[in-house]
Amino acid sequence: DTTLNDGEGGFTEFATDKDKQYAKELRSSETGEEQFEKLVSSDEKIVINYDSETVVGNDEGLVLGKTMDAENNKGDDIQEITIFEKAVELTENFINENVTSEQSVEIEGVLIENDLKKGTLGTMTLGHEIGHTTKKNLKLRNKAGKNPTSKQRKKIEKKPSAVGKKILEELIKN
Repeated sequence: DTTLNDGEGGFTEFATDKDKQYAKELRSSETGEEQFEKLVSSDEKIVINYDSETVVGNDEGLVLGKTMDAENNKGDDIQEITIFEKAVELTENFINENVTSEQSVEIEGVLIENDLKKGTLGTMTLGHEIGHTTKKNLKLRNKAGKNPTSKQRKKIEKKPSAVGKKILEELIKN
């Protein structure tokens, strides 16, 4: 909340330890910091959920996160981000088991040449999903409806994917 601590900002009483850890990781990269600022200063009501059990796949592999229009228990429209932590863990484990001095692994167009720190892909995913809560992305999502065409999907994913890629690049350099 940007109004706490005499305008310095801070966490509300609703922030969990997990929220604080994700925030810390997100803010450890320049692009992640920009996404964090978008999150905390957004006009949209944004709720972040962490699903430690569900593993969902599509034709591109495991789904690490999603953002959906929803309603909270008061009937307010919200943007609901879900991070699929089990899928994140499985993907990080796969990468770390397959990266060697002779073999790298590519994810989101980023070449991974060393083991990933636990949580790196969750942080990248959160930054990506925050990109879906911008006014411009909401407009694209609303126009596309429940079943977007391939062309609409590419437009919806373009900026969030670029942001996620940049965060991943910055995190693996640190």
